[in-house]
Amino acid sequence: SAAAVAAGIADGAFGTDTGGSIRLPAAYCGVVGFKPTFGNVPLQGVQALSPTLDHGGPLANDVATTSMLYNWMTGDKLVAPCIRRMTFVVLDDYFLHATVQTPVQLAIETALARLITAGHIIRHLHTGLLSSPMTVVEAGILVMAPEAAIALEAFERAAPERLTDATRAQIAEGFAIPAVWHLRALAFRQKLASEFHAALEGADALILPTAPTVAPGNAAEVGSNDDLAQMLCTIPFNMTGQPAATIPAGFTRDGLPVGLQLIGNYLQEAKLLNVAHQFQLATDFHMRKPPGY
Repeated sequence: SAAAVAAGIADGAFGTDTGGSIRLPAAYCGVVGFKPTFGNVPLQGVQALSPTLDHGGPLANDVATTSMLYNWMTGDKLVAPCIRRMTFVVLDDYFLHATVQTPVQLAIETALARLITAGHIIRHLHTGLLSSPMTVVEAGILVMAPEAAIALEAFERAAPERLTDATRAQIAEGFAIPAVWHLRALAFRQKLASEFHAALEGADALILPTAPTVAPGNAAEVGSNDDLAQMLCTIPFNMTGQPAATIPAGFTRDGLPVGLQLIGNYLQEAKLLNVAHQFQLATDFHMRKPPGY
């Protein structure tokens, strides 16, 4: 979906997001991807993966088209006042994490500088004040894997040849996870939601990278450490269910796009998309092309 939008094949597309599968492809392709509040986009007819983490949402080249698609998907008519002076909180636990590549950090620093120049306020939530990002990823897997095993069990029995060996192994691993681990991960979700709610106090949106790396040359093996690390900045908001948008934040020197992620409060889709739109106006990254394009 993200590649089709970036290539101009489609003006917009629908995606699903259980650990980042709207936002990560959107970031890698330099387009907008929006995961609304959990449950806001109906998923009837979509194969479930992890029913308490699954989200649906739109992808497009700009926030205005993304908002239009979201309205169409939900029947909502989003109206939000223009915020002239926005306040953003940068989550340093994620922005400065060891897995976040330098080109990603530099691109986001450039975006932050442009926001400040445009008169907006940037605050930092310093490292150590949130749950460890990798702990969040691990907890997300403890929620996702058992749910996915149950969701795909009937499919595996009916058409096992349509699943890869790696996927069948993941289903088996999901059934092997002790129930007590799964229940502790569910309880951890409540703690995580409280942390991000507190971080948003007095702010219009949280800022962190969408992906810790630029677009990889090859797909990571499903379930590998590289694959799980890509969810570092996205799966926290599948766990909490908050709305999250990735928007283009420029390009690396090699011409690869970088995505910046904005997080809002529950059911505040109108505000978050408006903030994302104002961000694009302040930084004009949506008007830019990679070097040598």
